[in-house]
Amino acid sequence: MEHFHGVQLAEVGKSITEIIDFELSQDQGPNVVRQGVDHDLDELKRTYEGLESLLAQVAHHVAQSVPEALNANINVVFFPQIGFLIAIPQDPITGHGVFEGPEDDPWEKMFTTEDYAYYKNENVIEMDSYFGDIYGRICDREIEIIHELAVKISQYEDLLTAASDICAEIDW
Repeated sequence: MEHFHGVQLAEVGKSITEIIDFELSQDQGPNVVRQGVDHDLDELKRTYEGLESLLAQVAHHVAQSVPEALNANINVVFFPQIGFLIAIPQDPITGHGVFEGPEDDPWEKMFTTEDYAYYKNENVIEMDSYFGDIYGRICDREIEIIHELAVKISQYEDLLTAASDICAEIDW
């Protein structure tokens, strides 16, 4: 027990809790970086959280080019690494979307699911260019921050090993 330094251990714990948001990590994934740790990360997350309203606006704009007679439920969605896509109901007979863009500017089909066909058009390609893979950038930045934390904590390896050994003795 003479090698155990409680103050240093408390500093390690404080370093971790200042970076990791444990409540959000439980809900969203393995390690979520706390708001306020990194300004750029906070901006990316704010933008990502605001995408839903933007997607609804773009879907409304795209729907205006679809003939009303089709009564198509159009959505604009975002998939990490794929980007922004127009989702339109699929015609079960043809396997194509019930609408595939105007004749003079057809949409590019990316893939289909059981009920929907997913397309790219100029609007979503422009969004891809502007936002990029925002979710991927958020994940990458969180990984960088957590790696920096791990490097900082690794300086206390002996302390953490001693604390772990003491806990094991107590638990024994």
